[in-house]
Amino acid sequence: SGKIAAGFEDKVKDIAITANATREAEVELGSAIREVAKRYNQQADVVAEGVGVLVANGASLKEAQNQAGLLSEFATATRTNMTDAARMNQAFSDLGINANAYGGGEKGRQLAEQNMRLAFNQATSAGKMGSFETRDMAKWFPTLGGMMKSLGVTGNDAVVSLASRLQISRATAGNNDEAANNFKNFLAKLTSSDTVNDFKKKAGVDLIAKMQADARKGLDPISSGVGAV
Repeated sequence: SGKIAAGFEDKVKDIAITANATREAEVELGSAIREVAKRYNQQADVVAEGVGVLVANGASLKEAQNQAGLLSEFATATRTNMTDAARMNQAFSDLGINANAYGGGEKGRQLAEQNMRLAFNQATSAGKMGSFETRDMAKWFPTLGGMMKSLGVTGNDAVVSLASRLQISRATAGNNDEAANNFKNFLAKLTSSDTVNDFKKKAGVDLIAKMQADARKGLDPISSGVGAV
């Protein structure tokens, strides 16, 4: 138990160093993580790992501390690795579910918090209703999220689109990783320079611009891209 406690303290100290935090903030963080771990039936050092991922990706110590409860709740409910849950949180943030995307300030923070919880709930619901499990979404969302963003799909719409398409892909794949890889390869092919050039030369369509414009209208850019000709 002493070894485990020492390891936890080392992880909290590493987080504090990364965040350039004061000793007082470090102590507060350690206490907060222990409380969250107890509340959601997680080990404190595991929660600290998730918080560390958020801080390493640019979250402030306070932001990461505030997210610890949601991450732990999600990880416990879906049996997801805490580190993967934190990376999923970062993927959601990169997709525009963050305070700055909602105008900043306290209002922006509250909206981001509400929509971040909604994003985790959307992913969880899709995992329960389909065959592509939520813990595998946590593994693949960081990679696929950036590809969706390049098509102009952001926020909770991107979460729903990704979650549903992974379920569709799973129906014709042998396992979840194969399904995610198939969808990744499809997106890569759809947006490749060869595909874009072929659409331009043979159909006079600026494929990427069309998909992004349709996304701004609230349409599904992938469907519009496939049906562009």
